[in-house]
Amino acid sequence: TDMVKTLPFKLQYGAFLRLDLIHAHQETADMFLENGLVSVYFGIESFEKENAKMLGKAWSSKHGKTYLPKIYHDTWKQKIHISTGMIAGCPHETFEDLKNVNQWFLDNQIPTWLWHPLYIGRNGNYYKSDFDLNAEKYGFEFKVVEGKPTWFNSICNENLAIDWVNELQNDVNNYQVP
Repeated sequence: TDMVKTLPFKLQYGAFLRLDLIHAHQETADMFLENGLVSVYFGIESFEKENAKMLGKAWSSKHGKTYLPKIYHDTWKQKIHISTGMIAGCPHETFEDLKNVNQWFLDNQIPTWLWHPLYIGRNGNYYKSDFDLNAEKYGFEFKVVEGKPTWFNSICNENLAIDWVNELQNDVNNYQVP
């Protein structure tokens, strides 16, 4: 932060950051505000306890709904634009639950959140998480649909999750700040 103050210009940048780490080291929240952060993306994924745990984001279900509005409104005074990523298609949330999440974002005046369908990597030569490798132990099964392996769980499936994302995003596009 001290070095940024010596620059002959005002630094401005956007970043992907972890809200759980800012929460754990709250002094960094002010540092980001002072050193030029203007836009941030947080991968929240889910506020639902079992889904957040499954996705490796247990913190989101415990603290996300209290800390996200606090940092945006109280700490950053809406000076840093917040975007969050949310996932549709996890086994413990219905479409109605996700519509309630949309309403929570509206009620808490969070500027932008983006819905993404759950993706489970089954092919390709890239890093695969335990979740990708062992999706069945998390309640998923796979069937071939139109020649493509497609995941299913007790509430949703891959194609339905895509439809949910389109509807959820369309419902809030007019309220979000680009």
